[in-house]
Amino acid sequence: MIVFVSDNGWVQGQHRIQGDKFTPYEESVHVPFIIRGPGIPKDKTITKQVSNIDFASTLLQEAGAAPGRLQDGVSLLPVARNPNKTPDRAILLEATSPLFLGQGFPMSYDQPYKGVRTNDYKYIEWSYGAKELFDLRNDPRQQRNLIDDNARRATVEELKSRLLRFQQGRR
Repeated sequence: MIVFVSDNGWVQGQHRIQGDKFTPYEESVHVPFIIRGPGIPKDKTITKQVSNIDFASTLLQEAGAAPGRLQDGVSLLPVARNPNKTPDRAILLEATSPLFLGQGFPMSYDQPYKGVRTNDYKYIEWSYGAKELFDLRNDPRQQRNLIDDNARRATVEELKSRLLRFQQGRR
């Protein structure tokens, strides 16, 4: 099996941020992950979300090894072989250091933001009080904040609940 993975992206002016890679936006969140080997179809791109917490579980399964501790992630081998097996889950987004110094954001240095991403939506809470909701299917570049859209109230509440579960150590 051959695996290629790289670092996350660098924002270059998107979302009014001059240059940083620790943002909750798609330009920073996405990480290339390419896998090729027995039983994995070639020339196939899967666009559903997975997470870097899945890399270790994937490599352990391929090696036939047992993890020495509970894994947060899941193996991506079933997903690589059949994209319909992608887990439908929320993924935690957070930053825990002073990432945006000099960017003009008034925020806490210990955790500038926290949020969750699903295949359809992204919900972000900034430490200075702002909140964002993006419909990733209809607005993949996250240009329209839907947090005040009354039609999305149930979505916001569901994502807030998922974020709270993460903060409480539950998924």
